[in-house]
Order: sequence, then structure tokens, then C-alpha cells
Amino acid sequence: MAEIGWQNWIRPHPYAPEISRLPYHAGDDPSWDARFAGHPLSRARAWAHHVVRTASVDPRFAALPPFQLPTAEAQSAPPPEPPVEVGSTLTTVLLGLPIGGYLPLWLSNQDVAFVRLVEPESLWTRLGMGSVGRSPLAENWYRETALYSLGSGTLLLPGRYRDDRGGIPVQQVAVAPVSPEEAAAAATEDAVLETFRWLGQVALQASQRDEAVAVTPGGHQMYGRPVVLLKVVDRTSLVLARPAPVGAPLWRDNIPADYEPTADDQWSMVAPASEETMKAGGLLTRFAVSTWSVRPTELALSFGRDHPGGDAAR
Repeated sequence: MAEIGWQNWIRPHPYAPEISRLPYHAGDDPSWDARFAGHPLSRARAWAHHVVRTASVDPRFAALPPFQLPTAEAQSAPPPEPPVEVGSTLTTVLLGLPIGGYLPLWLSNQDVAFVRLVEPESLWTRLGMGSVGRSPLAENWYRETALYSLGSGTLLLPGRYRDDRGGIPVQQVAVAPVSPEEAAAAATEDAVLETFRWLGQVALQASQRDEAVAVTPGGHQMYGRPVVLLKVVDRTSLVLARPAPVGAPLWRDNIPADYEPTADDQWSMVAPASEETMKAGGLLTRFAVSTWSVRPTELALSFGRDHPGGDAAR
């Protein structure tokens, strides 16, 4: 202002000189940028010039079809229903095993709600693969979690990691509340076997993240018994069952006929680690849990690095 005088400070705006009320002063002139390169306005202008010179359009975006204006019919259509009603209470639930297109949602150690998945395939590729948000259970052990408004038709599945914008991505999963009896009826032997074959793939993916998978009764607690643990140790595939699954298919070929279980007994099956042996661990787990007094719909997966145990796991 000392150089140009206060009478020359306010100027007509270069984009709309006819609007006298539109503020513009000489300090906004780009000619000052060279002398005041550190000023926020100069820096913002330099950044904008750089972006204009260097920005490129992603070919996938450029290949999208041209934007179409909505038709009169679409404009008159009512807006879609929100996934969760305003004022609804979202409850954090821990996920059980998906079986036959149904999913248990654990609200506590005793309370569980069941939902039918409208599109089960959309969840097979996400659950157990390391990308779903988790809740801590015990030291170094976690279980996948979701948000649910009881009785609603939408389950919100949070991501485990932040996205490029720093937010937590959330997937909306369409569900329908069902009774425990309906979920139990869908847990046929074929459906249960399909889930435990999927578990073999989950264990394989977990081993590549240097994680172990534990199958235990569901709830908000980590149990050290009963449990089946699947992991890779020194390039060896390990399936550890506690208690020892005496009489279970495949297991009975390795457990001596005169074996007498003890209060803290366990039994392991080992093989060189490979994709095949890790996937086979899913079936070994199915046969082991068949000796428990726990139904498949009452089970859940946990992820960690050590053997579940300690006071918090009993």
C-alpha cells in the first residue's frame, strides 16, 4: 500500500468489474507473487498452476460413458430409503460363521441375533480376508466386527484400514432378520462343509499375513478351550485341537486308540505348509468341532499370533 497509495488499493474486480460490491484489492494481483513467494495466496496460486500443468486423467475415468441427464420419470421418483433410519441406534456386533447364507451377530457372550444375507457371495470374498474391522478380545486376538441396528435390513461392515482420504470405508450389506430356528435349519451338513472349506481359504490368507486363525464358541470373549488353531510354524502347517478330538474322522487315524484325555489335553496335526495342506485344515477343523457340544451356528473366528490361553481365555 505504501508503494501504490491507499486510493489505488481497491480496484474493479477483473471477473466482474460492473459489480462494485465485489471486493478486490491490489494485493490479490498475481504480479506480487514473485516478491512474496511465501505468502499463502502466492503459494496457493503456484500449487494451482502446477496442478494444471501436471494433472492427467485416469484412462478408466476417460473411458466412462458421457453423463446422462436424469429423465423426467427419474426426477419424479421418490428418493431411496436410507440404509439406517434417522434416530436408529447402531450396535457393535461380533461376527459368527457364515453358514448357508445366514450370519450370526453376537451382541454379548449369550445374546446373538441372526440375519439372512440377501447376497451371500458379496461377503465370502471379504470376511476373514483381513480387510474387515476388528474388535479386541484378549491379548493379540481379535474378531471381525460390524454395526447393526437391531431388526433393520442393513449391516454396516467397516474396513480395517483408513482409505486414501483418511476415512474408514464402510460397506452396506443387505440383510433380513430371522429367527434362530430358521438359521439353524439352513445349517445343513452340505452348508456347514462349504463354510469349513471356505475356512481353509481363510487360514491360507491369514498365514500369508503371518496370522493364526482360531475357531471357538462365539461371543465377546476369547476361549482357550474348546478351540481349533490353524497356523504356519517354520514352514509347517499346524492344526491344533483342544481338547483332542477323539473319535473324529481323520483325527482318529492319528490319535491312539488307548489315548486317555486329560483336563488340558490337545492334539496337533502337522504337514509341510502348502496351499493344499492349509485348505485341508478347514475340513480337519470341521471334524474336530463336531466333537464339541457347540453347534456350528454358535462358532466364530478370531485372528491373532499366539495360542489362545490365560485367564481371559478360559
